[in-house]
Amino acid sequence: MSAPNVWITGVGLLTPLGTSAWGTLRALLDGRTITDRLEAVTEPLEAEQIIHGTGHIFDSQLGPGDPTATLALRALHEAASSAGMNPGDWAHTPVIVASSKGAIGALFNRMTRIPAATLGPHGYLCSLIQSQLHAPSCRATVAACASGLFALDAADRMLRQGEAERVAVVGVEASLVPLLVWSYRRLGVLPPVHNETYRCLPLDTERCGFTLTEQAAAVIIESGPPSATRRGANAITPMRLHGVRTANEACHLIKSPGRPDALRRLSQWACRSFGSIDLLHPHATATVENDEAELRVYAEALGASAETTPAYAVKGAIGHGLGAAGVASLVVACLIARCGRVPPMPWLTSPIETPLPIFRDDRPGVFRRHAIFASGFGGHTAAAVIEADSD
Repeated sequence: MSAPNVWITGVGLLTPLGTSAWGTLRALLDGRTITDRLEAVTEPLEAEQIIHGTGHIFDSQLGPGDPTATLALRALHEAASSAGMNPGDWAHTPVIVASSKGAIGALFNRMTRIPAATLGPHGYLCSLIQSQLHAPSCRATVAACASGLFALDAADRMLRQGEAERVAVVGVEASLVPLLVWSYRRLGVLPPVHNETYRCLPLDTERCGFTLTEQAAAVIIESGPPSATRRGANAITPMRLHGVRTANEACHLIKSPGRPDALRRLSQWACRSFGSIDLLHPHATATVENDEAELRVYAEALGASAETTPAYAVKGAIGHGLGAAGVASLVVACLIARCGRVPPMPWLTSPIETPLPIFRDDRPGVFRRHAIFASGFGGHTAAAVIEADSD
C-alpha cells in the first residue's frame, strides 16, 4: 500500500560549527563560518593544517570505530531523538547512507584496512552503522556531491511504495585525508590554501572555490506526521516531503555542462509544481563556473516570482560536506522553517547579478516551502521540495 504523504519528523546535524542541529543553526544565525578561526592565526600554516583545522569536527576521533561511522551514528541518534523514536524502533527502521567517500580513513588505518578493503569503504561504513543500531538493513548511495538527495529519493520511494513506514537517511563525510585533500587541490576547486585566502564565498563575484569539511546530517522520514506527544525535546516543525527528483548529465568528469538541461528540468519541477517557493537552497559551491550559471537556471524556472524568492548558500559558513551536503542543506531548511529566520551570509561583499534576492544580513520571515538542490561531479543532479506543517 503506497503512502500518500511523506513527512520529515526528525533531524540531526554535526558540523565544525556545532555538534548538534540547533547548535549549528545558532552559529549560523550569529554569522560564524568555519574559516573565522584563521583570522586569529598570525603564523603561516601548512595547507593540510589549514584544511584540517577549519574542516575537522574536533571529537570525530573519540568514538570506538571509524570517524565516519562515529559522526553518522551521532547524527542518526540526534534525528531519532528529534523524531521521538524509542531505541527499539531501530529494529524496524532501514537506514540509507549517503557518502561520496565512505569510511575511506579506514583504508589508511592498519587496524581496519583489511575489513575496509574487503567490504569497500562504503560497505564497511554500512556494516558499522547497522551493527550499532541493529537496523533491518543499511545500504549506501553514491552519487558524488549529490549523494544525499539521491539517498533521500531512495528512501522516499520506499515509503511511497509501502516497503517501510519509517526510513533514516544519513549523509556523512570524514575524508580529510592527504590523498583526497591534494586531489581536490589539483582539480583547482579549492581557494588558495593560505591563512588569508582560504575562504568559501558562494554567490559572490570573488568566489574561487569551496572549503572542505567533515559533516554528518540525518533525517527521519515517515509515512505520517508524528503526534504532538511523540515529538522529542529538540523537535522540528513536521515537514512534508513533497518529493525528490534526480537526474544525470554525464558530459564531463568534473565540469558542468554548457547547457544544464537536467538541472533545468529539475528546477522547473521544483519551482512550479507545489506553489511559490519561500526559500531556495542552491548547491552553490563557490566555484567560478557554477554559482552564476546555477542561479540563471533557477531564475528562469521561477519566472516573475524570481524577484521575491531569496536564495541562501550554507556552504559559505559550514563548508562543502561533499556527499553529505544535500542532507545538510535539507536539515538547515527544516531549522529555518522552525525558527522563521534566514541566517546571514557575511562573506558577501560583491554579490553576483541575479534576480533572486541574496542578502548579507539575516532575514526574518515565514519560510514554509523550500527547494533544495545538489549537484555532483559526473553530472549527478537532484532536487527536493519540503513544506512546513501548518501547526
